[in-house]
Amino acid sequence: MYNVWWRGKKQGFNSKSLLKDRDWLDFIKRFEEVRGRAYLRKSHVYIFLKTTYEENKFISRYNLKDILNLSEASTRTFLKKMVKLDIASTIKGGHHLTLYGKKLAEYIINKIREFRVTNEKPLPYRYSWGAAINHPFELGKLIDLRDDVIRNGGEAALILVIEDNEIIFPESKEKLSTYNNELSDRLMKEIGGFNCQFIIISFSNNLYSSRLSVLDAALNYIERV
Repeated sequence: MYNVWWRGKKQGFNSKSLLKDRDWLDFIKRFEEVRGRAYLRKSHVYIFLKTTYEENKFISRYNLKDILNLSEASTRTFLKKMVKLDIASTIKGGHHLTLYGKKLAEYIINKIREFRVTNEKPLPYRYSWGAAINHPFELGKLIDLRDDVIRNGGEAALILVIEDNEIIFPESKEKLSTYNNELSDRLMKEIGGFNCQFIIISFSNNLYSSRLSVLDAALNYIERV
């Protein structure tokens, strides 16, 4: 019971309209096609869109290299792909979002907000990253979400559900506090468990891999529901 939850330029773009789900899915399909064999991920796109949109200014390749934790060559490749997809354009000193890129950023930021990813942060356990999500769920989709964390680089993943202000294991309904009361209390405080319906935690050999695996899995989850 416990182990079930633990495992070691865009065609037809209308600049005046809001993007819909199918527009995002169309973009992701094209992204998958153009990235080829490069180590580029959906989570890299999300972080780039969110950071560039919220800062509302161009971003240099050197800053982006640190933000995405990519090598210089991979960062250069990433930006070339973003320009090819008409998300970003090049200006002296860096890159900024095109109108289409801004629309995509608005869409995915709002989508994340709609799914109430109320917290997304490192946790004080070795190389772990968690996200609290306040959205109705199905048991089967949570299993897919857990497995998706592993597929996206997490070495282990843990799914926990909040019921009656208690953290429980989804299938057995056992309380986490039964095994570790201190951990249960700390999670509720650190990740805002009182304001969510379930928590996903990824563990890896470095913090950034844990974060990317959570973000990739969350983005995939949002596309499926």
